[in-house]
Amino acid sequence: MQLNVEREVAALERMTVGQLRERFGEVFGEQTNARHKQWLIKRIAWKMQANIEGDISERARRRAAELSKDVDNRTLNLSIAPRDVSLRSRNCSNTRLRCDWHWTAIATATVMRNVD
Repeated sequence: MQLNVEREVAALERMTVGQLRERFGEVFGEQTNARHKQWLIKRIAWKMQANIEGDISERARRRAAELSKDVDNRTLNLSIAPRDVSLRSRNCSNTRLRCDWHWTAIATATVMRNVD
């Protein structure tokens, strides 16, 4: 059976979220609580394609599992600095960054700078 992905995605885009949730249940064999239309479209299209053309190989699945073991999932992205801290300040050698979440400090970091 040949799958025309573009035609299927176009048909999915015309559906309402309720219809997409029903289609998700048909394709995956289980219901979803998701209501994000684009996410539903992508997941349904992926699963339909995987059902027709086959999923990833067992070798690729094992390799992905190996790679995921090497990733430290506990890292925190501190690139979102508080707006009141200026890293361009030249009159201090250290700048302390604090990342708050729901008024609780979840991470702090000190940025070391050379003062010219």
